[in-house]
Amino acid sequence: MNLNHTSISAAPAAPDTTSPAAEPVKNLAYYNKSLSAVLPQKYFERNPMRLGYSVLFLAVNALLVYAVITMQMHWALKILAGLIIGQFNAGLTFVAHETSHGSVVASKNLQDGLNLFAFTSFMISPTYWRFWHNRLHHGNTQYILKDPDAFPTLMVYRQSKFMHSTTRLMRSWPASTRAILTSFPSRTRFRS
Repeated sequence: MNLNHTSISAAPAAPDTTSPAAEPVKNLAYYNKSLSAVLPQKYFERNPMRLGYSVLFLAVNALLVYAVITMQMHWALKILAGLIIGQFNAGLTFVAHETSHGSVVASKNLQDGLNLFAFTSFMISPTYWRFWHNRLHHGNTQYILKDPDAFPTLMVYRQSKFMHSTTRLMRSWPASTRAILTSFPSRTRFRS
């Protein structure tokens, strides 16, 4: 792969996660410095215009919540409004994710204030997000037992009693529920 006529091979190779003596994970500053050498500077500049998305998502959510609470609507419209609210909450969370990485505004206090609104629907505080996502996830990306977002390998699945019990639980659910849960693209399929 070639980025801006500079080979990505200048960046460090991913550490070997299978070896017991695997290289320790580098801190985020190390990776930022390595990527800065091969990517154009424009990718590292803050973009406060992304806050416009937050305003849009919050406004649409507020209007829909107000409409559902105060108006006499058919139940199908309320379900549709709920789905739209969920989509806008997801979009708001993506903007908050970028904000918490410092790519929207520099001030940590402003980041926390903005992210408080964005993460409230998921009952996650900005401080918890910063610890869980920025430190645990980005500090241990794809290390199976350290990264809270890492999807387990087949070997981990085969050795995990928890994974097997989850699969058995899914198999006991009605077929209609399993169909809904497995209709989305995923690396996991639960079979009867």
